[in-house]
Amino acid sequence: MQFKKNTGERVSLISGKKPIILICPHGFQGDDKNTAIITEHIARKIDCYAVINRGWERAESVDPENDKADCNNIDHCYQEIVKEEFLDPIFRFVSRSLKKHPFIYTFYLHGMANLHRLKSGLYDLDIVVGSGGDDSESSSCSVWRKDLFCFCLYKKGFKIAEGTKKSKLAGASKDNMNQLFVQKVPNALIQSLQIEIIETRRRNEVQAIKTADLLSGAFNSMLETDSFYSTGKFDLY
Repeated sequence: MQFKKNTGERVSLISGKKPIILICPHGFQGDDKNTAIITEHIARKIDCYAVINRGWERAESVDPENDKADCNNIDHCYQEIVKEEFLDPIFRFVSRSLKKHPFIYTFYLHGMANLHRLKSGLYDLDIVVGSGGDDSESSSCSVWRKDLFCFCLYKKGFKIAEGTKKSKLAGASKDNMNQLFVQKVPNALIQSLQIEIIETRRRNEVQAIKTADLLSGAFNSMLETDSFYSTGKFDLY
């Protein structure tokens, strides 16, 4: 879908069959570069749902006339036009998917700067996975499912860290969309994770597609795993 200013085409929607909803809050190309490409490629490859923001530029306040809103901010997403275009499709996909599956996953795909490799001391860091941190009130995914997904990423060659509140990459803030089904509209049937992808892994379209292919394999491996074994510990950041 091509983005056209003020026509309601700021958000792309993809229907699927797998119990996964991929959400790209900052897909405007000037924000988290090429995350929209990654999200769409994964959704089409593994046949899952996706809600992709392409036209809302990240901002401190909502301004529909100038396409400004932070689609990772729950308060912004509940404002009228943003809700209609971005939030309501998430709710529709959740309702549709839960009619077919006993539980579902929502994954929020973001981009992080290469600077995080230096800040974390993990100089080959690729992805930070946020599950709400250690606080039970903000935990967005069961530990074993989070660990399983991290292990699937690791097996695809990604260097993984688990987001902590200290790094602000845990997806723990009450305004963060990763908390939508934890604190705002609690639903125990929804497992939610935030994925931060390093800039190097999405620096251009070719690299973004390569990253999306690897991520697709990790998602499929996660869904195909029938039993869970100890996968070890991952670095914290």
